[in-house]
Amino acid sequence: MPPAAIVPGGAPLLRPAVRVTNMTLIPHTISRRLQLYIGCATCLVLAVTTWISYRTSRDALEHQTNVEALKQVQAAAARMDDFLLRVGLIPQTLAARQTAFGAEPDSALVPYLAQMLKELPEEEVYGLYLAFDNKKGTDPNAMPWVDRKSWPGTVTPRYDHKEGKPGWYQSARRTRGFHITDPYFDEGGSDIPIITLSTPALDQRGEFVGVAGVDLSLRRLQQIVDNIRLRASETHVRGRFDAEYAYLVSARGNILTHPESRLMLRKDSPGADVRTLEDGKFVARLVEGYARLEMNGEPRRVYWAATAMTGWKVVLNVRESSLTAPVTLLTKRLAGSGLVALLFMVLVVAIIARKVTKPLGELTGAAGAVESGKFQASSLDAMTRRRDELGGLARGFQTMAREIQTREKKLAEWNTNLERTVEQRTAELARALKQVASELAEAADYVRSLLPPPQNGEVKTQWRFIPSQQLGGDAFGYQWLDEKHFAVYLLDVCGHGVGAALLSISVMNVLRSQSLPGVDLREPAAVLGALNDRFPMENQNNMYFTMWYGVYNKDTAQLAYASGGHPPAVLVPDQAVPIAATLRTPGMVIGSQAGLKFSTGRCHVTPGSRLFIFSDGAYEVSRPDGSMLALDEFVAHLSEVAKHETSLDQTVAFARGLQGKQQFDDDFSIVRIDFLRAAASAIRHTVELRYDFAELERLHQEITSFLRAQSQSPKIINTVNLILEEMVTNVIKYARPAGAEQHILVTLDLTIGELTVTLVDNGPEFNPLDRPEVDTTVPIEERSIGGLGIHLVKKMVDHISYRRLDGKNQLTLVKKLTVDPVNPPTKTGK
Repeated sequence: MPPAAIVPGGAPLLRPAVRVTNMTLIPHTISRRLQLYIGCATCLVLAVTTWISYRTSRDALEHQTNVEALKQVQAAAARMDDFLLRVGLIPQTLAARQTAFGAEPDSALVPYLAQMLKELPEEEVYGLYLAFDNKKGTDPNAMPWVDRKSWPGTVTPRYDHKEGKPGWYQSARRTRGFHITDPYFDEGGSDIPIITLSTPALDQRGEFVGVAGVDLSLRRLQQIVDNIRLRASETHVRGRFDAEYAYLVSARGNILTHPESRLMLRKDSPGADVRTLEDGKFVARLVEGYARLEMNGEPRRVYWAATAMTGWKVVLNVRESSLTAPVTLLTKRLAGSGLVALLFMVLVVAIIARKVTKPLGELTGAAGAVESGKFQASSLDAMTRRRDELGGLARGFQTMAREIQTREKKLAEWNTNLERTVEQRTAELARALKQVASELAEAADYVRSLLPPPQNGEVKTQWRFIPSQQLGGDAFGYQWLDEKHFAVYLLDVCGHGVGAALLSISVMNVLRSQSLPGVDLREPAAVLGALNDRFPMENQNNMYFTMWYGVYNKDTAQLAYASGGHPPAVLVPDQAVPIAATLRTPGMVIGSQAGLKFSTGRCHVTPGSRLFIFSDGAYEVSRPDGSMLALDEFVAHLSEVAKHETSLDQTVAFARGLQGKQQFDDDFSIVRIDFLRAAASAIRHTVELRYDFAELERLHQEITSFLRAQSQSPKIINTVNLILEEMVTNVIKYARPAGAEQHILVTLDLTIGELTVTLVDNGPEFNPLDRPEVDTTVPIEERSIGGLGIHLVKKMVDHISYRRLDGKNQLTLVKKLTVDPVNPPTKTGK
């Protein structure tokens, strides 16, 4: 047992003898655990035994049921064949009688048929007849016929028996043998669904004289099918699907009998196709067999067999639960008896466990007495006289309790000395932490002292730098490299503490002093490559940093930029509805590996635009619910604040409001640059063309080269080329001069945010703007010819004008330019 601990008050604390657990469902006493474990094991054995018994009985019952069901449907098919063979003797008897009378009907034939029909069971035979071959269908003696409806008189058929569709007559005549038809509706005769059994009638010379036949109602066949039963206790109701039901299918696949009458053979239908039924899909595939399926959400089984004489199929459909009911009942009984045995076993185990674990309870009480300081060694004397393991445990416990009491005094002394030592070490630690906090504050003040002051003028700057509690590695700066190039950068060293701050200060000092030999600080990619080689992470205590570096040319209003693993800068143009552009180039973190290559991106900056550069600590703030502010949400916020002349305090308040606290988990660094300088002077390019369509290709090449050199986007280049191609083509077609001096002058003037295109030709006066506007709502075939080209040009430019000056046509087109952040990098550097 572990030694006791002494609290400042001097009272001993002992570890509980019984383990405390948060799982209240598990008993704390051994006896109850023993009951629980044995009960669970017994339940498991009972469940496995019941399941194995159930599965074994079910499999045996399923095999037996399948065999019995197939026997039932096969027997029903055989009974149907026997019935048809027995009834088939009747037409053979009629044919044999007619042999004595020859080809003509005798006067006693009808009374004979009536008497025979009277003697035959009504459910078996519906009608008898003799059809003569030498009589026409209209002859009253052509077909003497008596059925249950006409008895004792004759049936007057409304069709010619020689042309009957079921073929009972023609088949018997052709084969000279016994014939059984498929069930059919005898329209024009008995007008009910019937089956005809026919045989040829011959005279004494063996010549064919006619056909003797008997008509059977489907009722008898339906009775044979309905009598199929696997479970004698199951009741059957026509027209309703019960636990089991049977039906009959013709050789052609039509349903002859079925509990659902709408599927059966009737006047207007030969019977539904069995393949339209869920179980019928299986029946149609094989001559006989069985299958399992699900119908209306319940598992069922279908069995079927074909008759030998007709090929009709007898089908039995059974609910699976009715087949397995005996097994289910047996399983319930087995589970019930097992449950009783389980309860009895748990009771026996409870009695035994209580008797066996009683000494353990006494030991537990002794442990509690030791804990409270009231233990008497003599309380275990009776148990120490036992010769089993519990006696040995009691003797050991007595010895241990005495040892604990001896050590309590020593522990009290040790505890007093330990408290004094802890107080001393705590005071020393507090002084050390205070000194570290002071040093971190000094480091943060030093970093802040190196940051550049805000400036005004052509480029206006402001920034906010809020170090985290642990001081991160953020640093930034900006400076004029020369009279027209303004550089700005922001870096973020991985990790926190003085080490990260020192590395950021080192990088910042290198850039402030422009001490990167052989590197043009106006080329961002070259600067990042040089810093990567200057500060490898293996020489910086495995620390690396991310960085965004940009250079603004005030004369061309171009911004060149490069980034290495850093969040993108955000450029918000001065527009009514500003669309923020994220500026970032591909590049890994700086210092991670030698020889990294970085790329430079370029874009135009319109007057009044605002550039935001920031570290990830400015937007990676966590809300109280655990979600984090996304970069696109932060960009949307910057786009909104850029509309107003506000300070960055609004952005700081925005971030603090999201996280719900003042202190940031990482350094919060953000720089805002406002470009206030007016538009620079225009850059001009002129192209002189002849009045020749071949000149269009040269014009396209020169315009493309000029605009690419000015870092215009492919979209602007394609638009300008399309406009010039349309307008120059019009000039060549309609304004060609007759004199010797023949040329077209195309001039492009590019300023910040605007491109002006001027076309001058010395041809006859031609103003393309005088043409009437094209009505695009009118169908093409109804519009007047021409005018669509100038209509499209007007849509692509912001302003267009024409004038006649010094005998020349002058057309001026103005196109506004916006920031294009997707412009691909034009230079690369190490």
